[in-house]
Amino acid sequence: MREGAWKLVGDWNRGWELYDVEADRTEQTDLARRHPEKVRAMSASYSEWVKRCGVEPWSGNHQSDS
Repeated sequence: MREGAWKLVGDWNRGWELYDVEADRTEQTDLARRHPEKVRAMSASYSEWVKRCGVEPWSGNHQSDS
């Protein structure tokens, strides 16, 4: 998710990563440990969006319809 220059990135089996995309366009430096308050705030906003939109949790298993 994006909030201004901040981009929060998550993976179903890893924690959150945080990038300042204005200063680091190629997302090379994870700032999550330096800005845990920003990670908490943005992940809370993401969780609210998930609930509001009814997003299903990631199962980790992708099956083709073919």
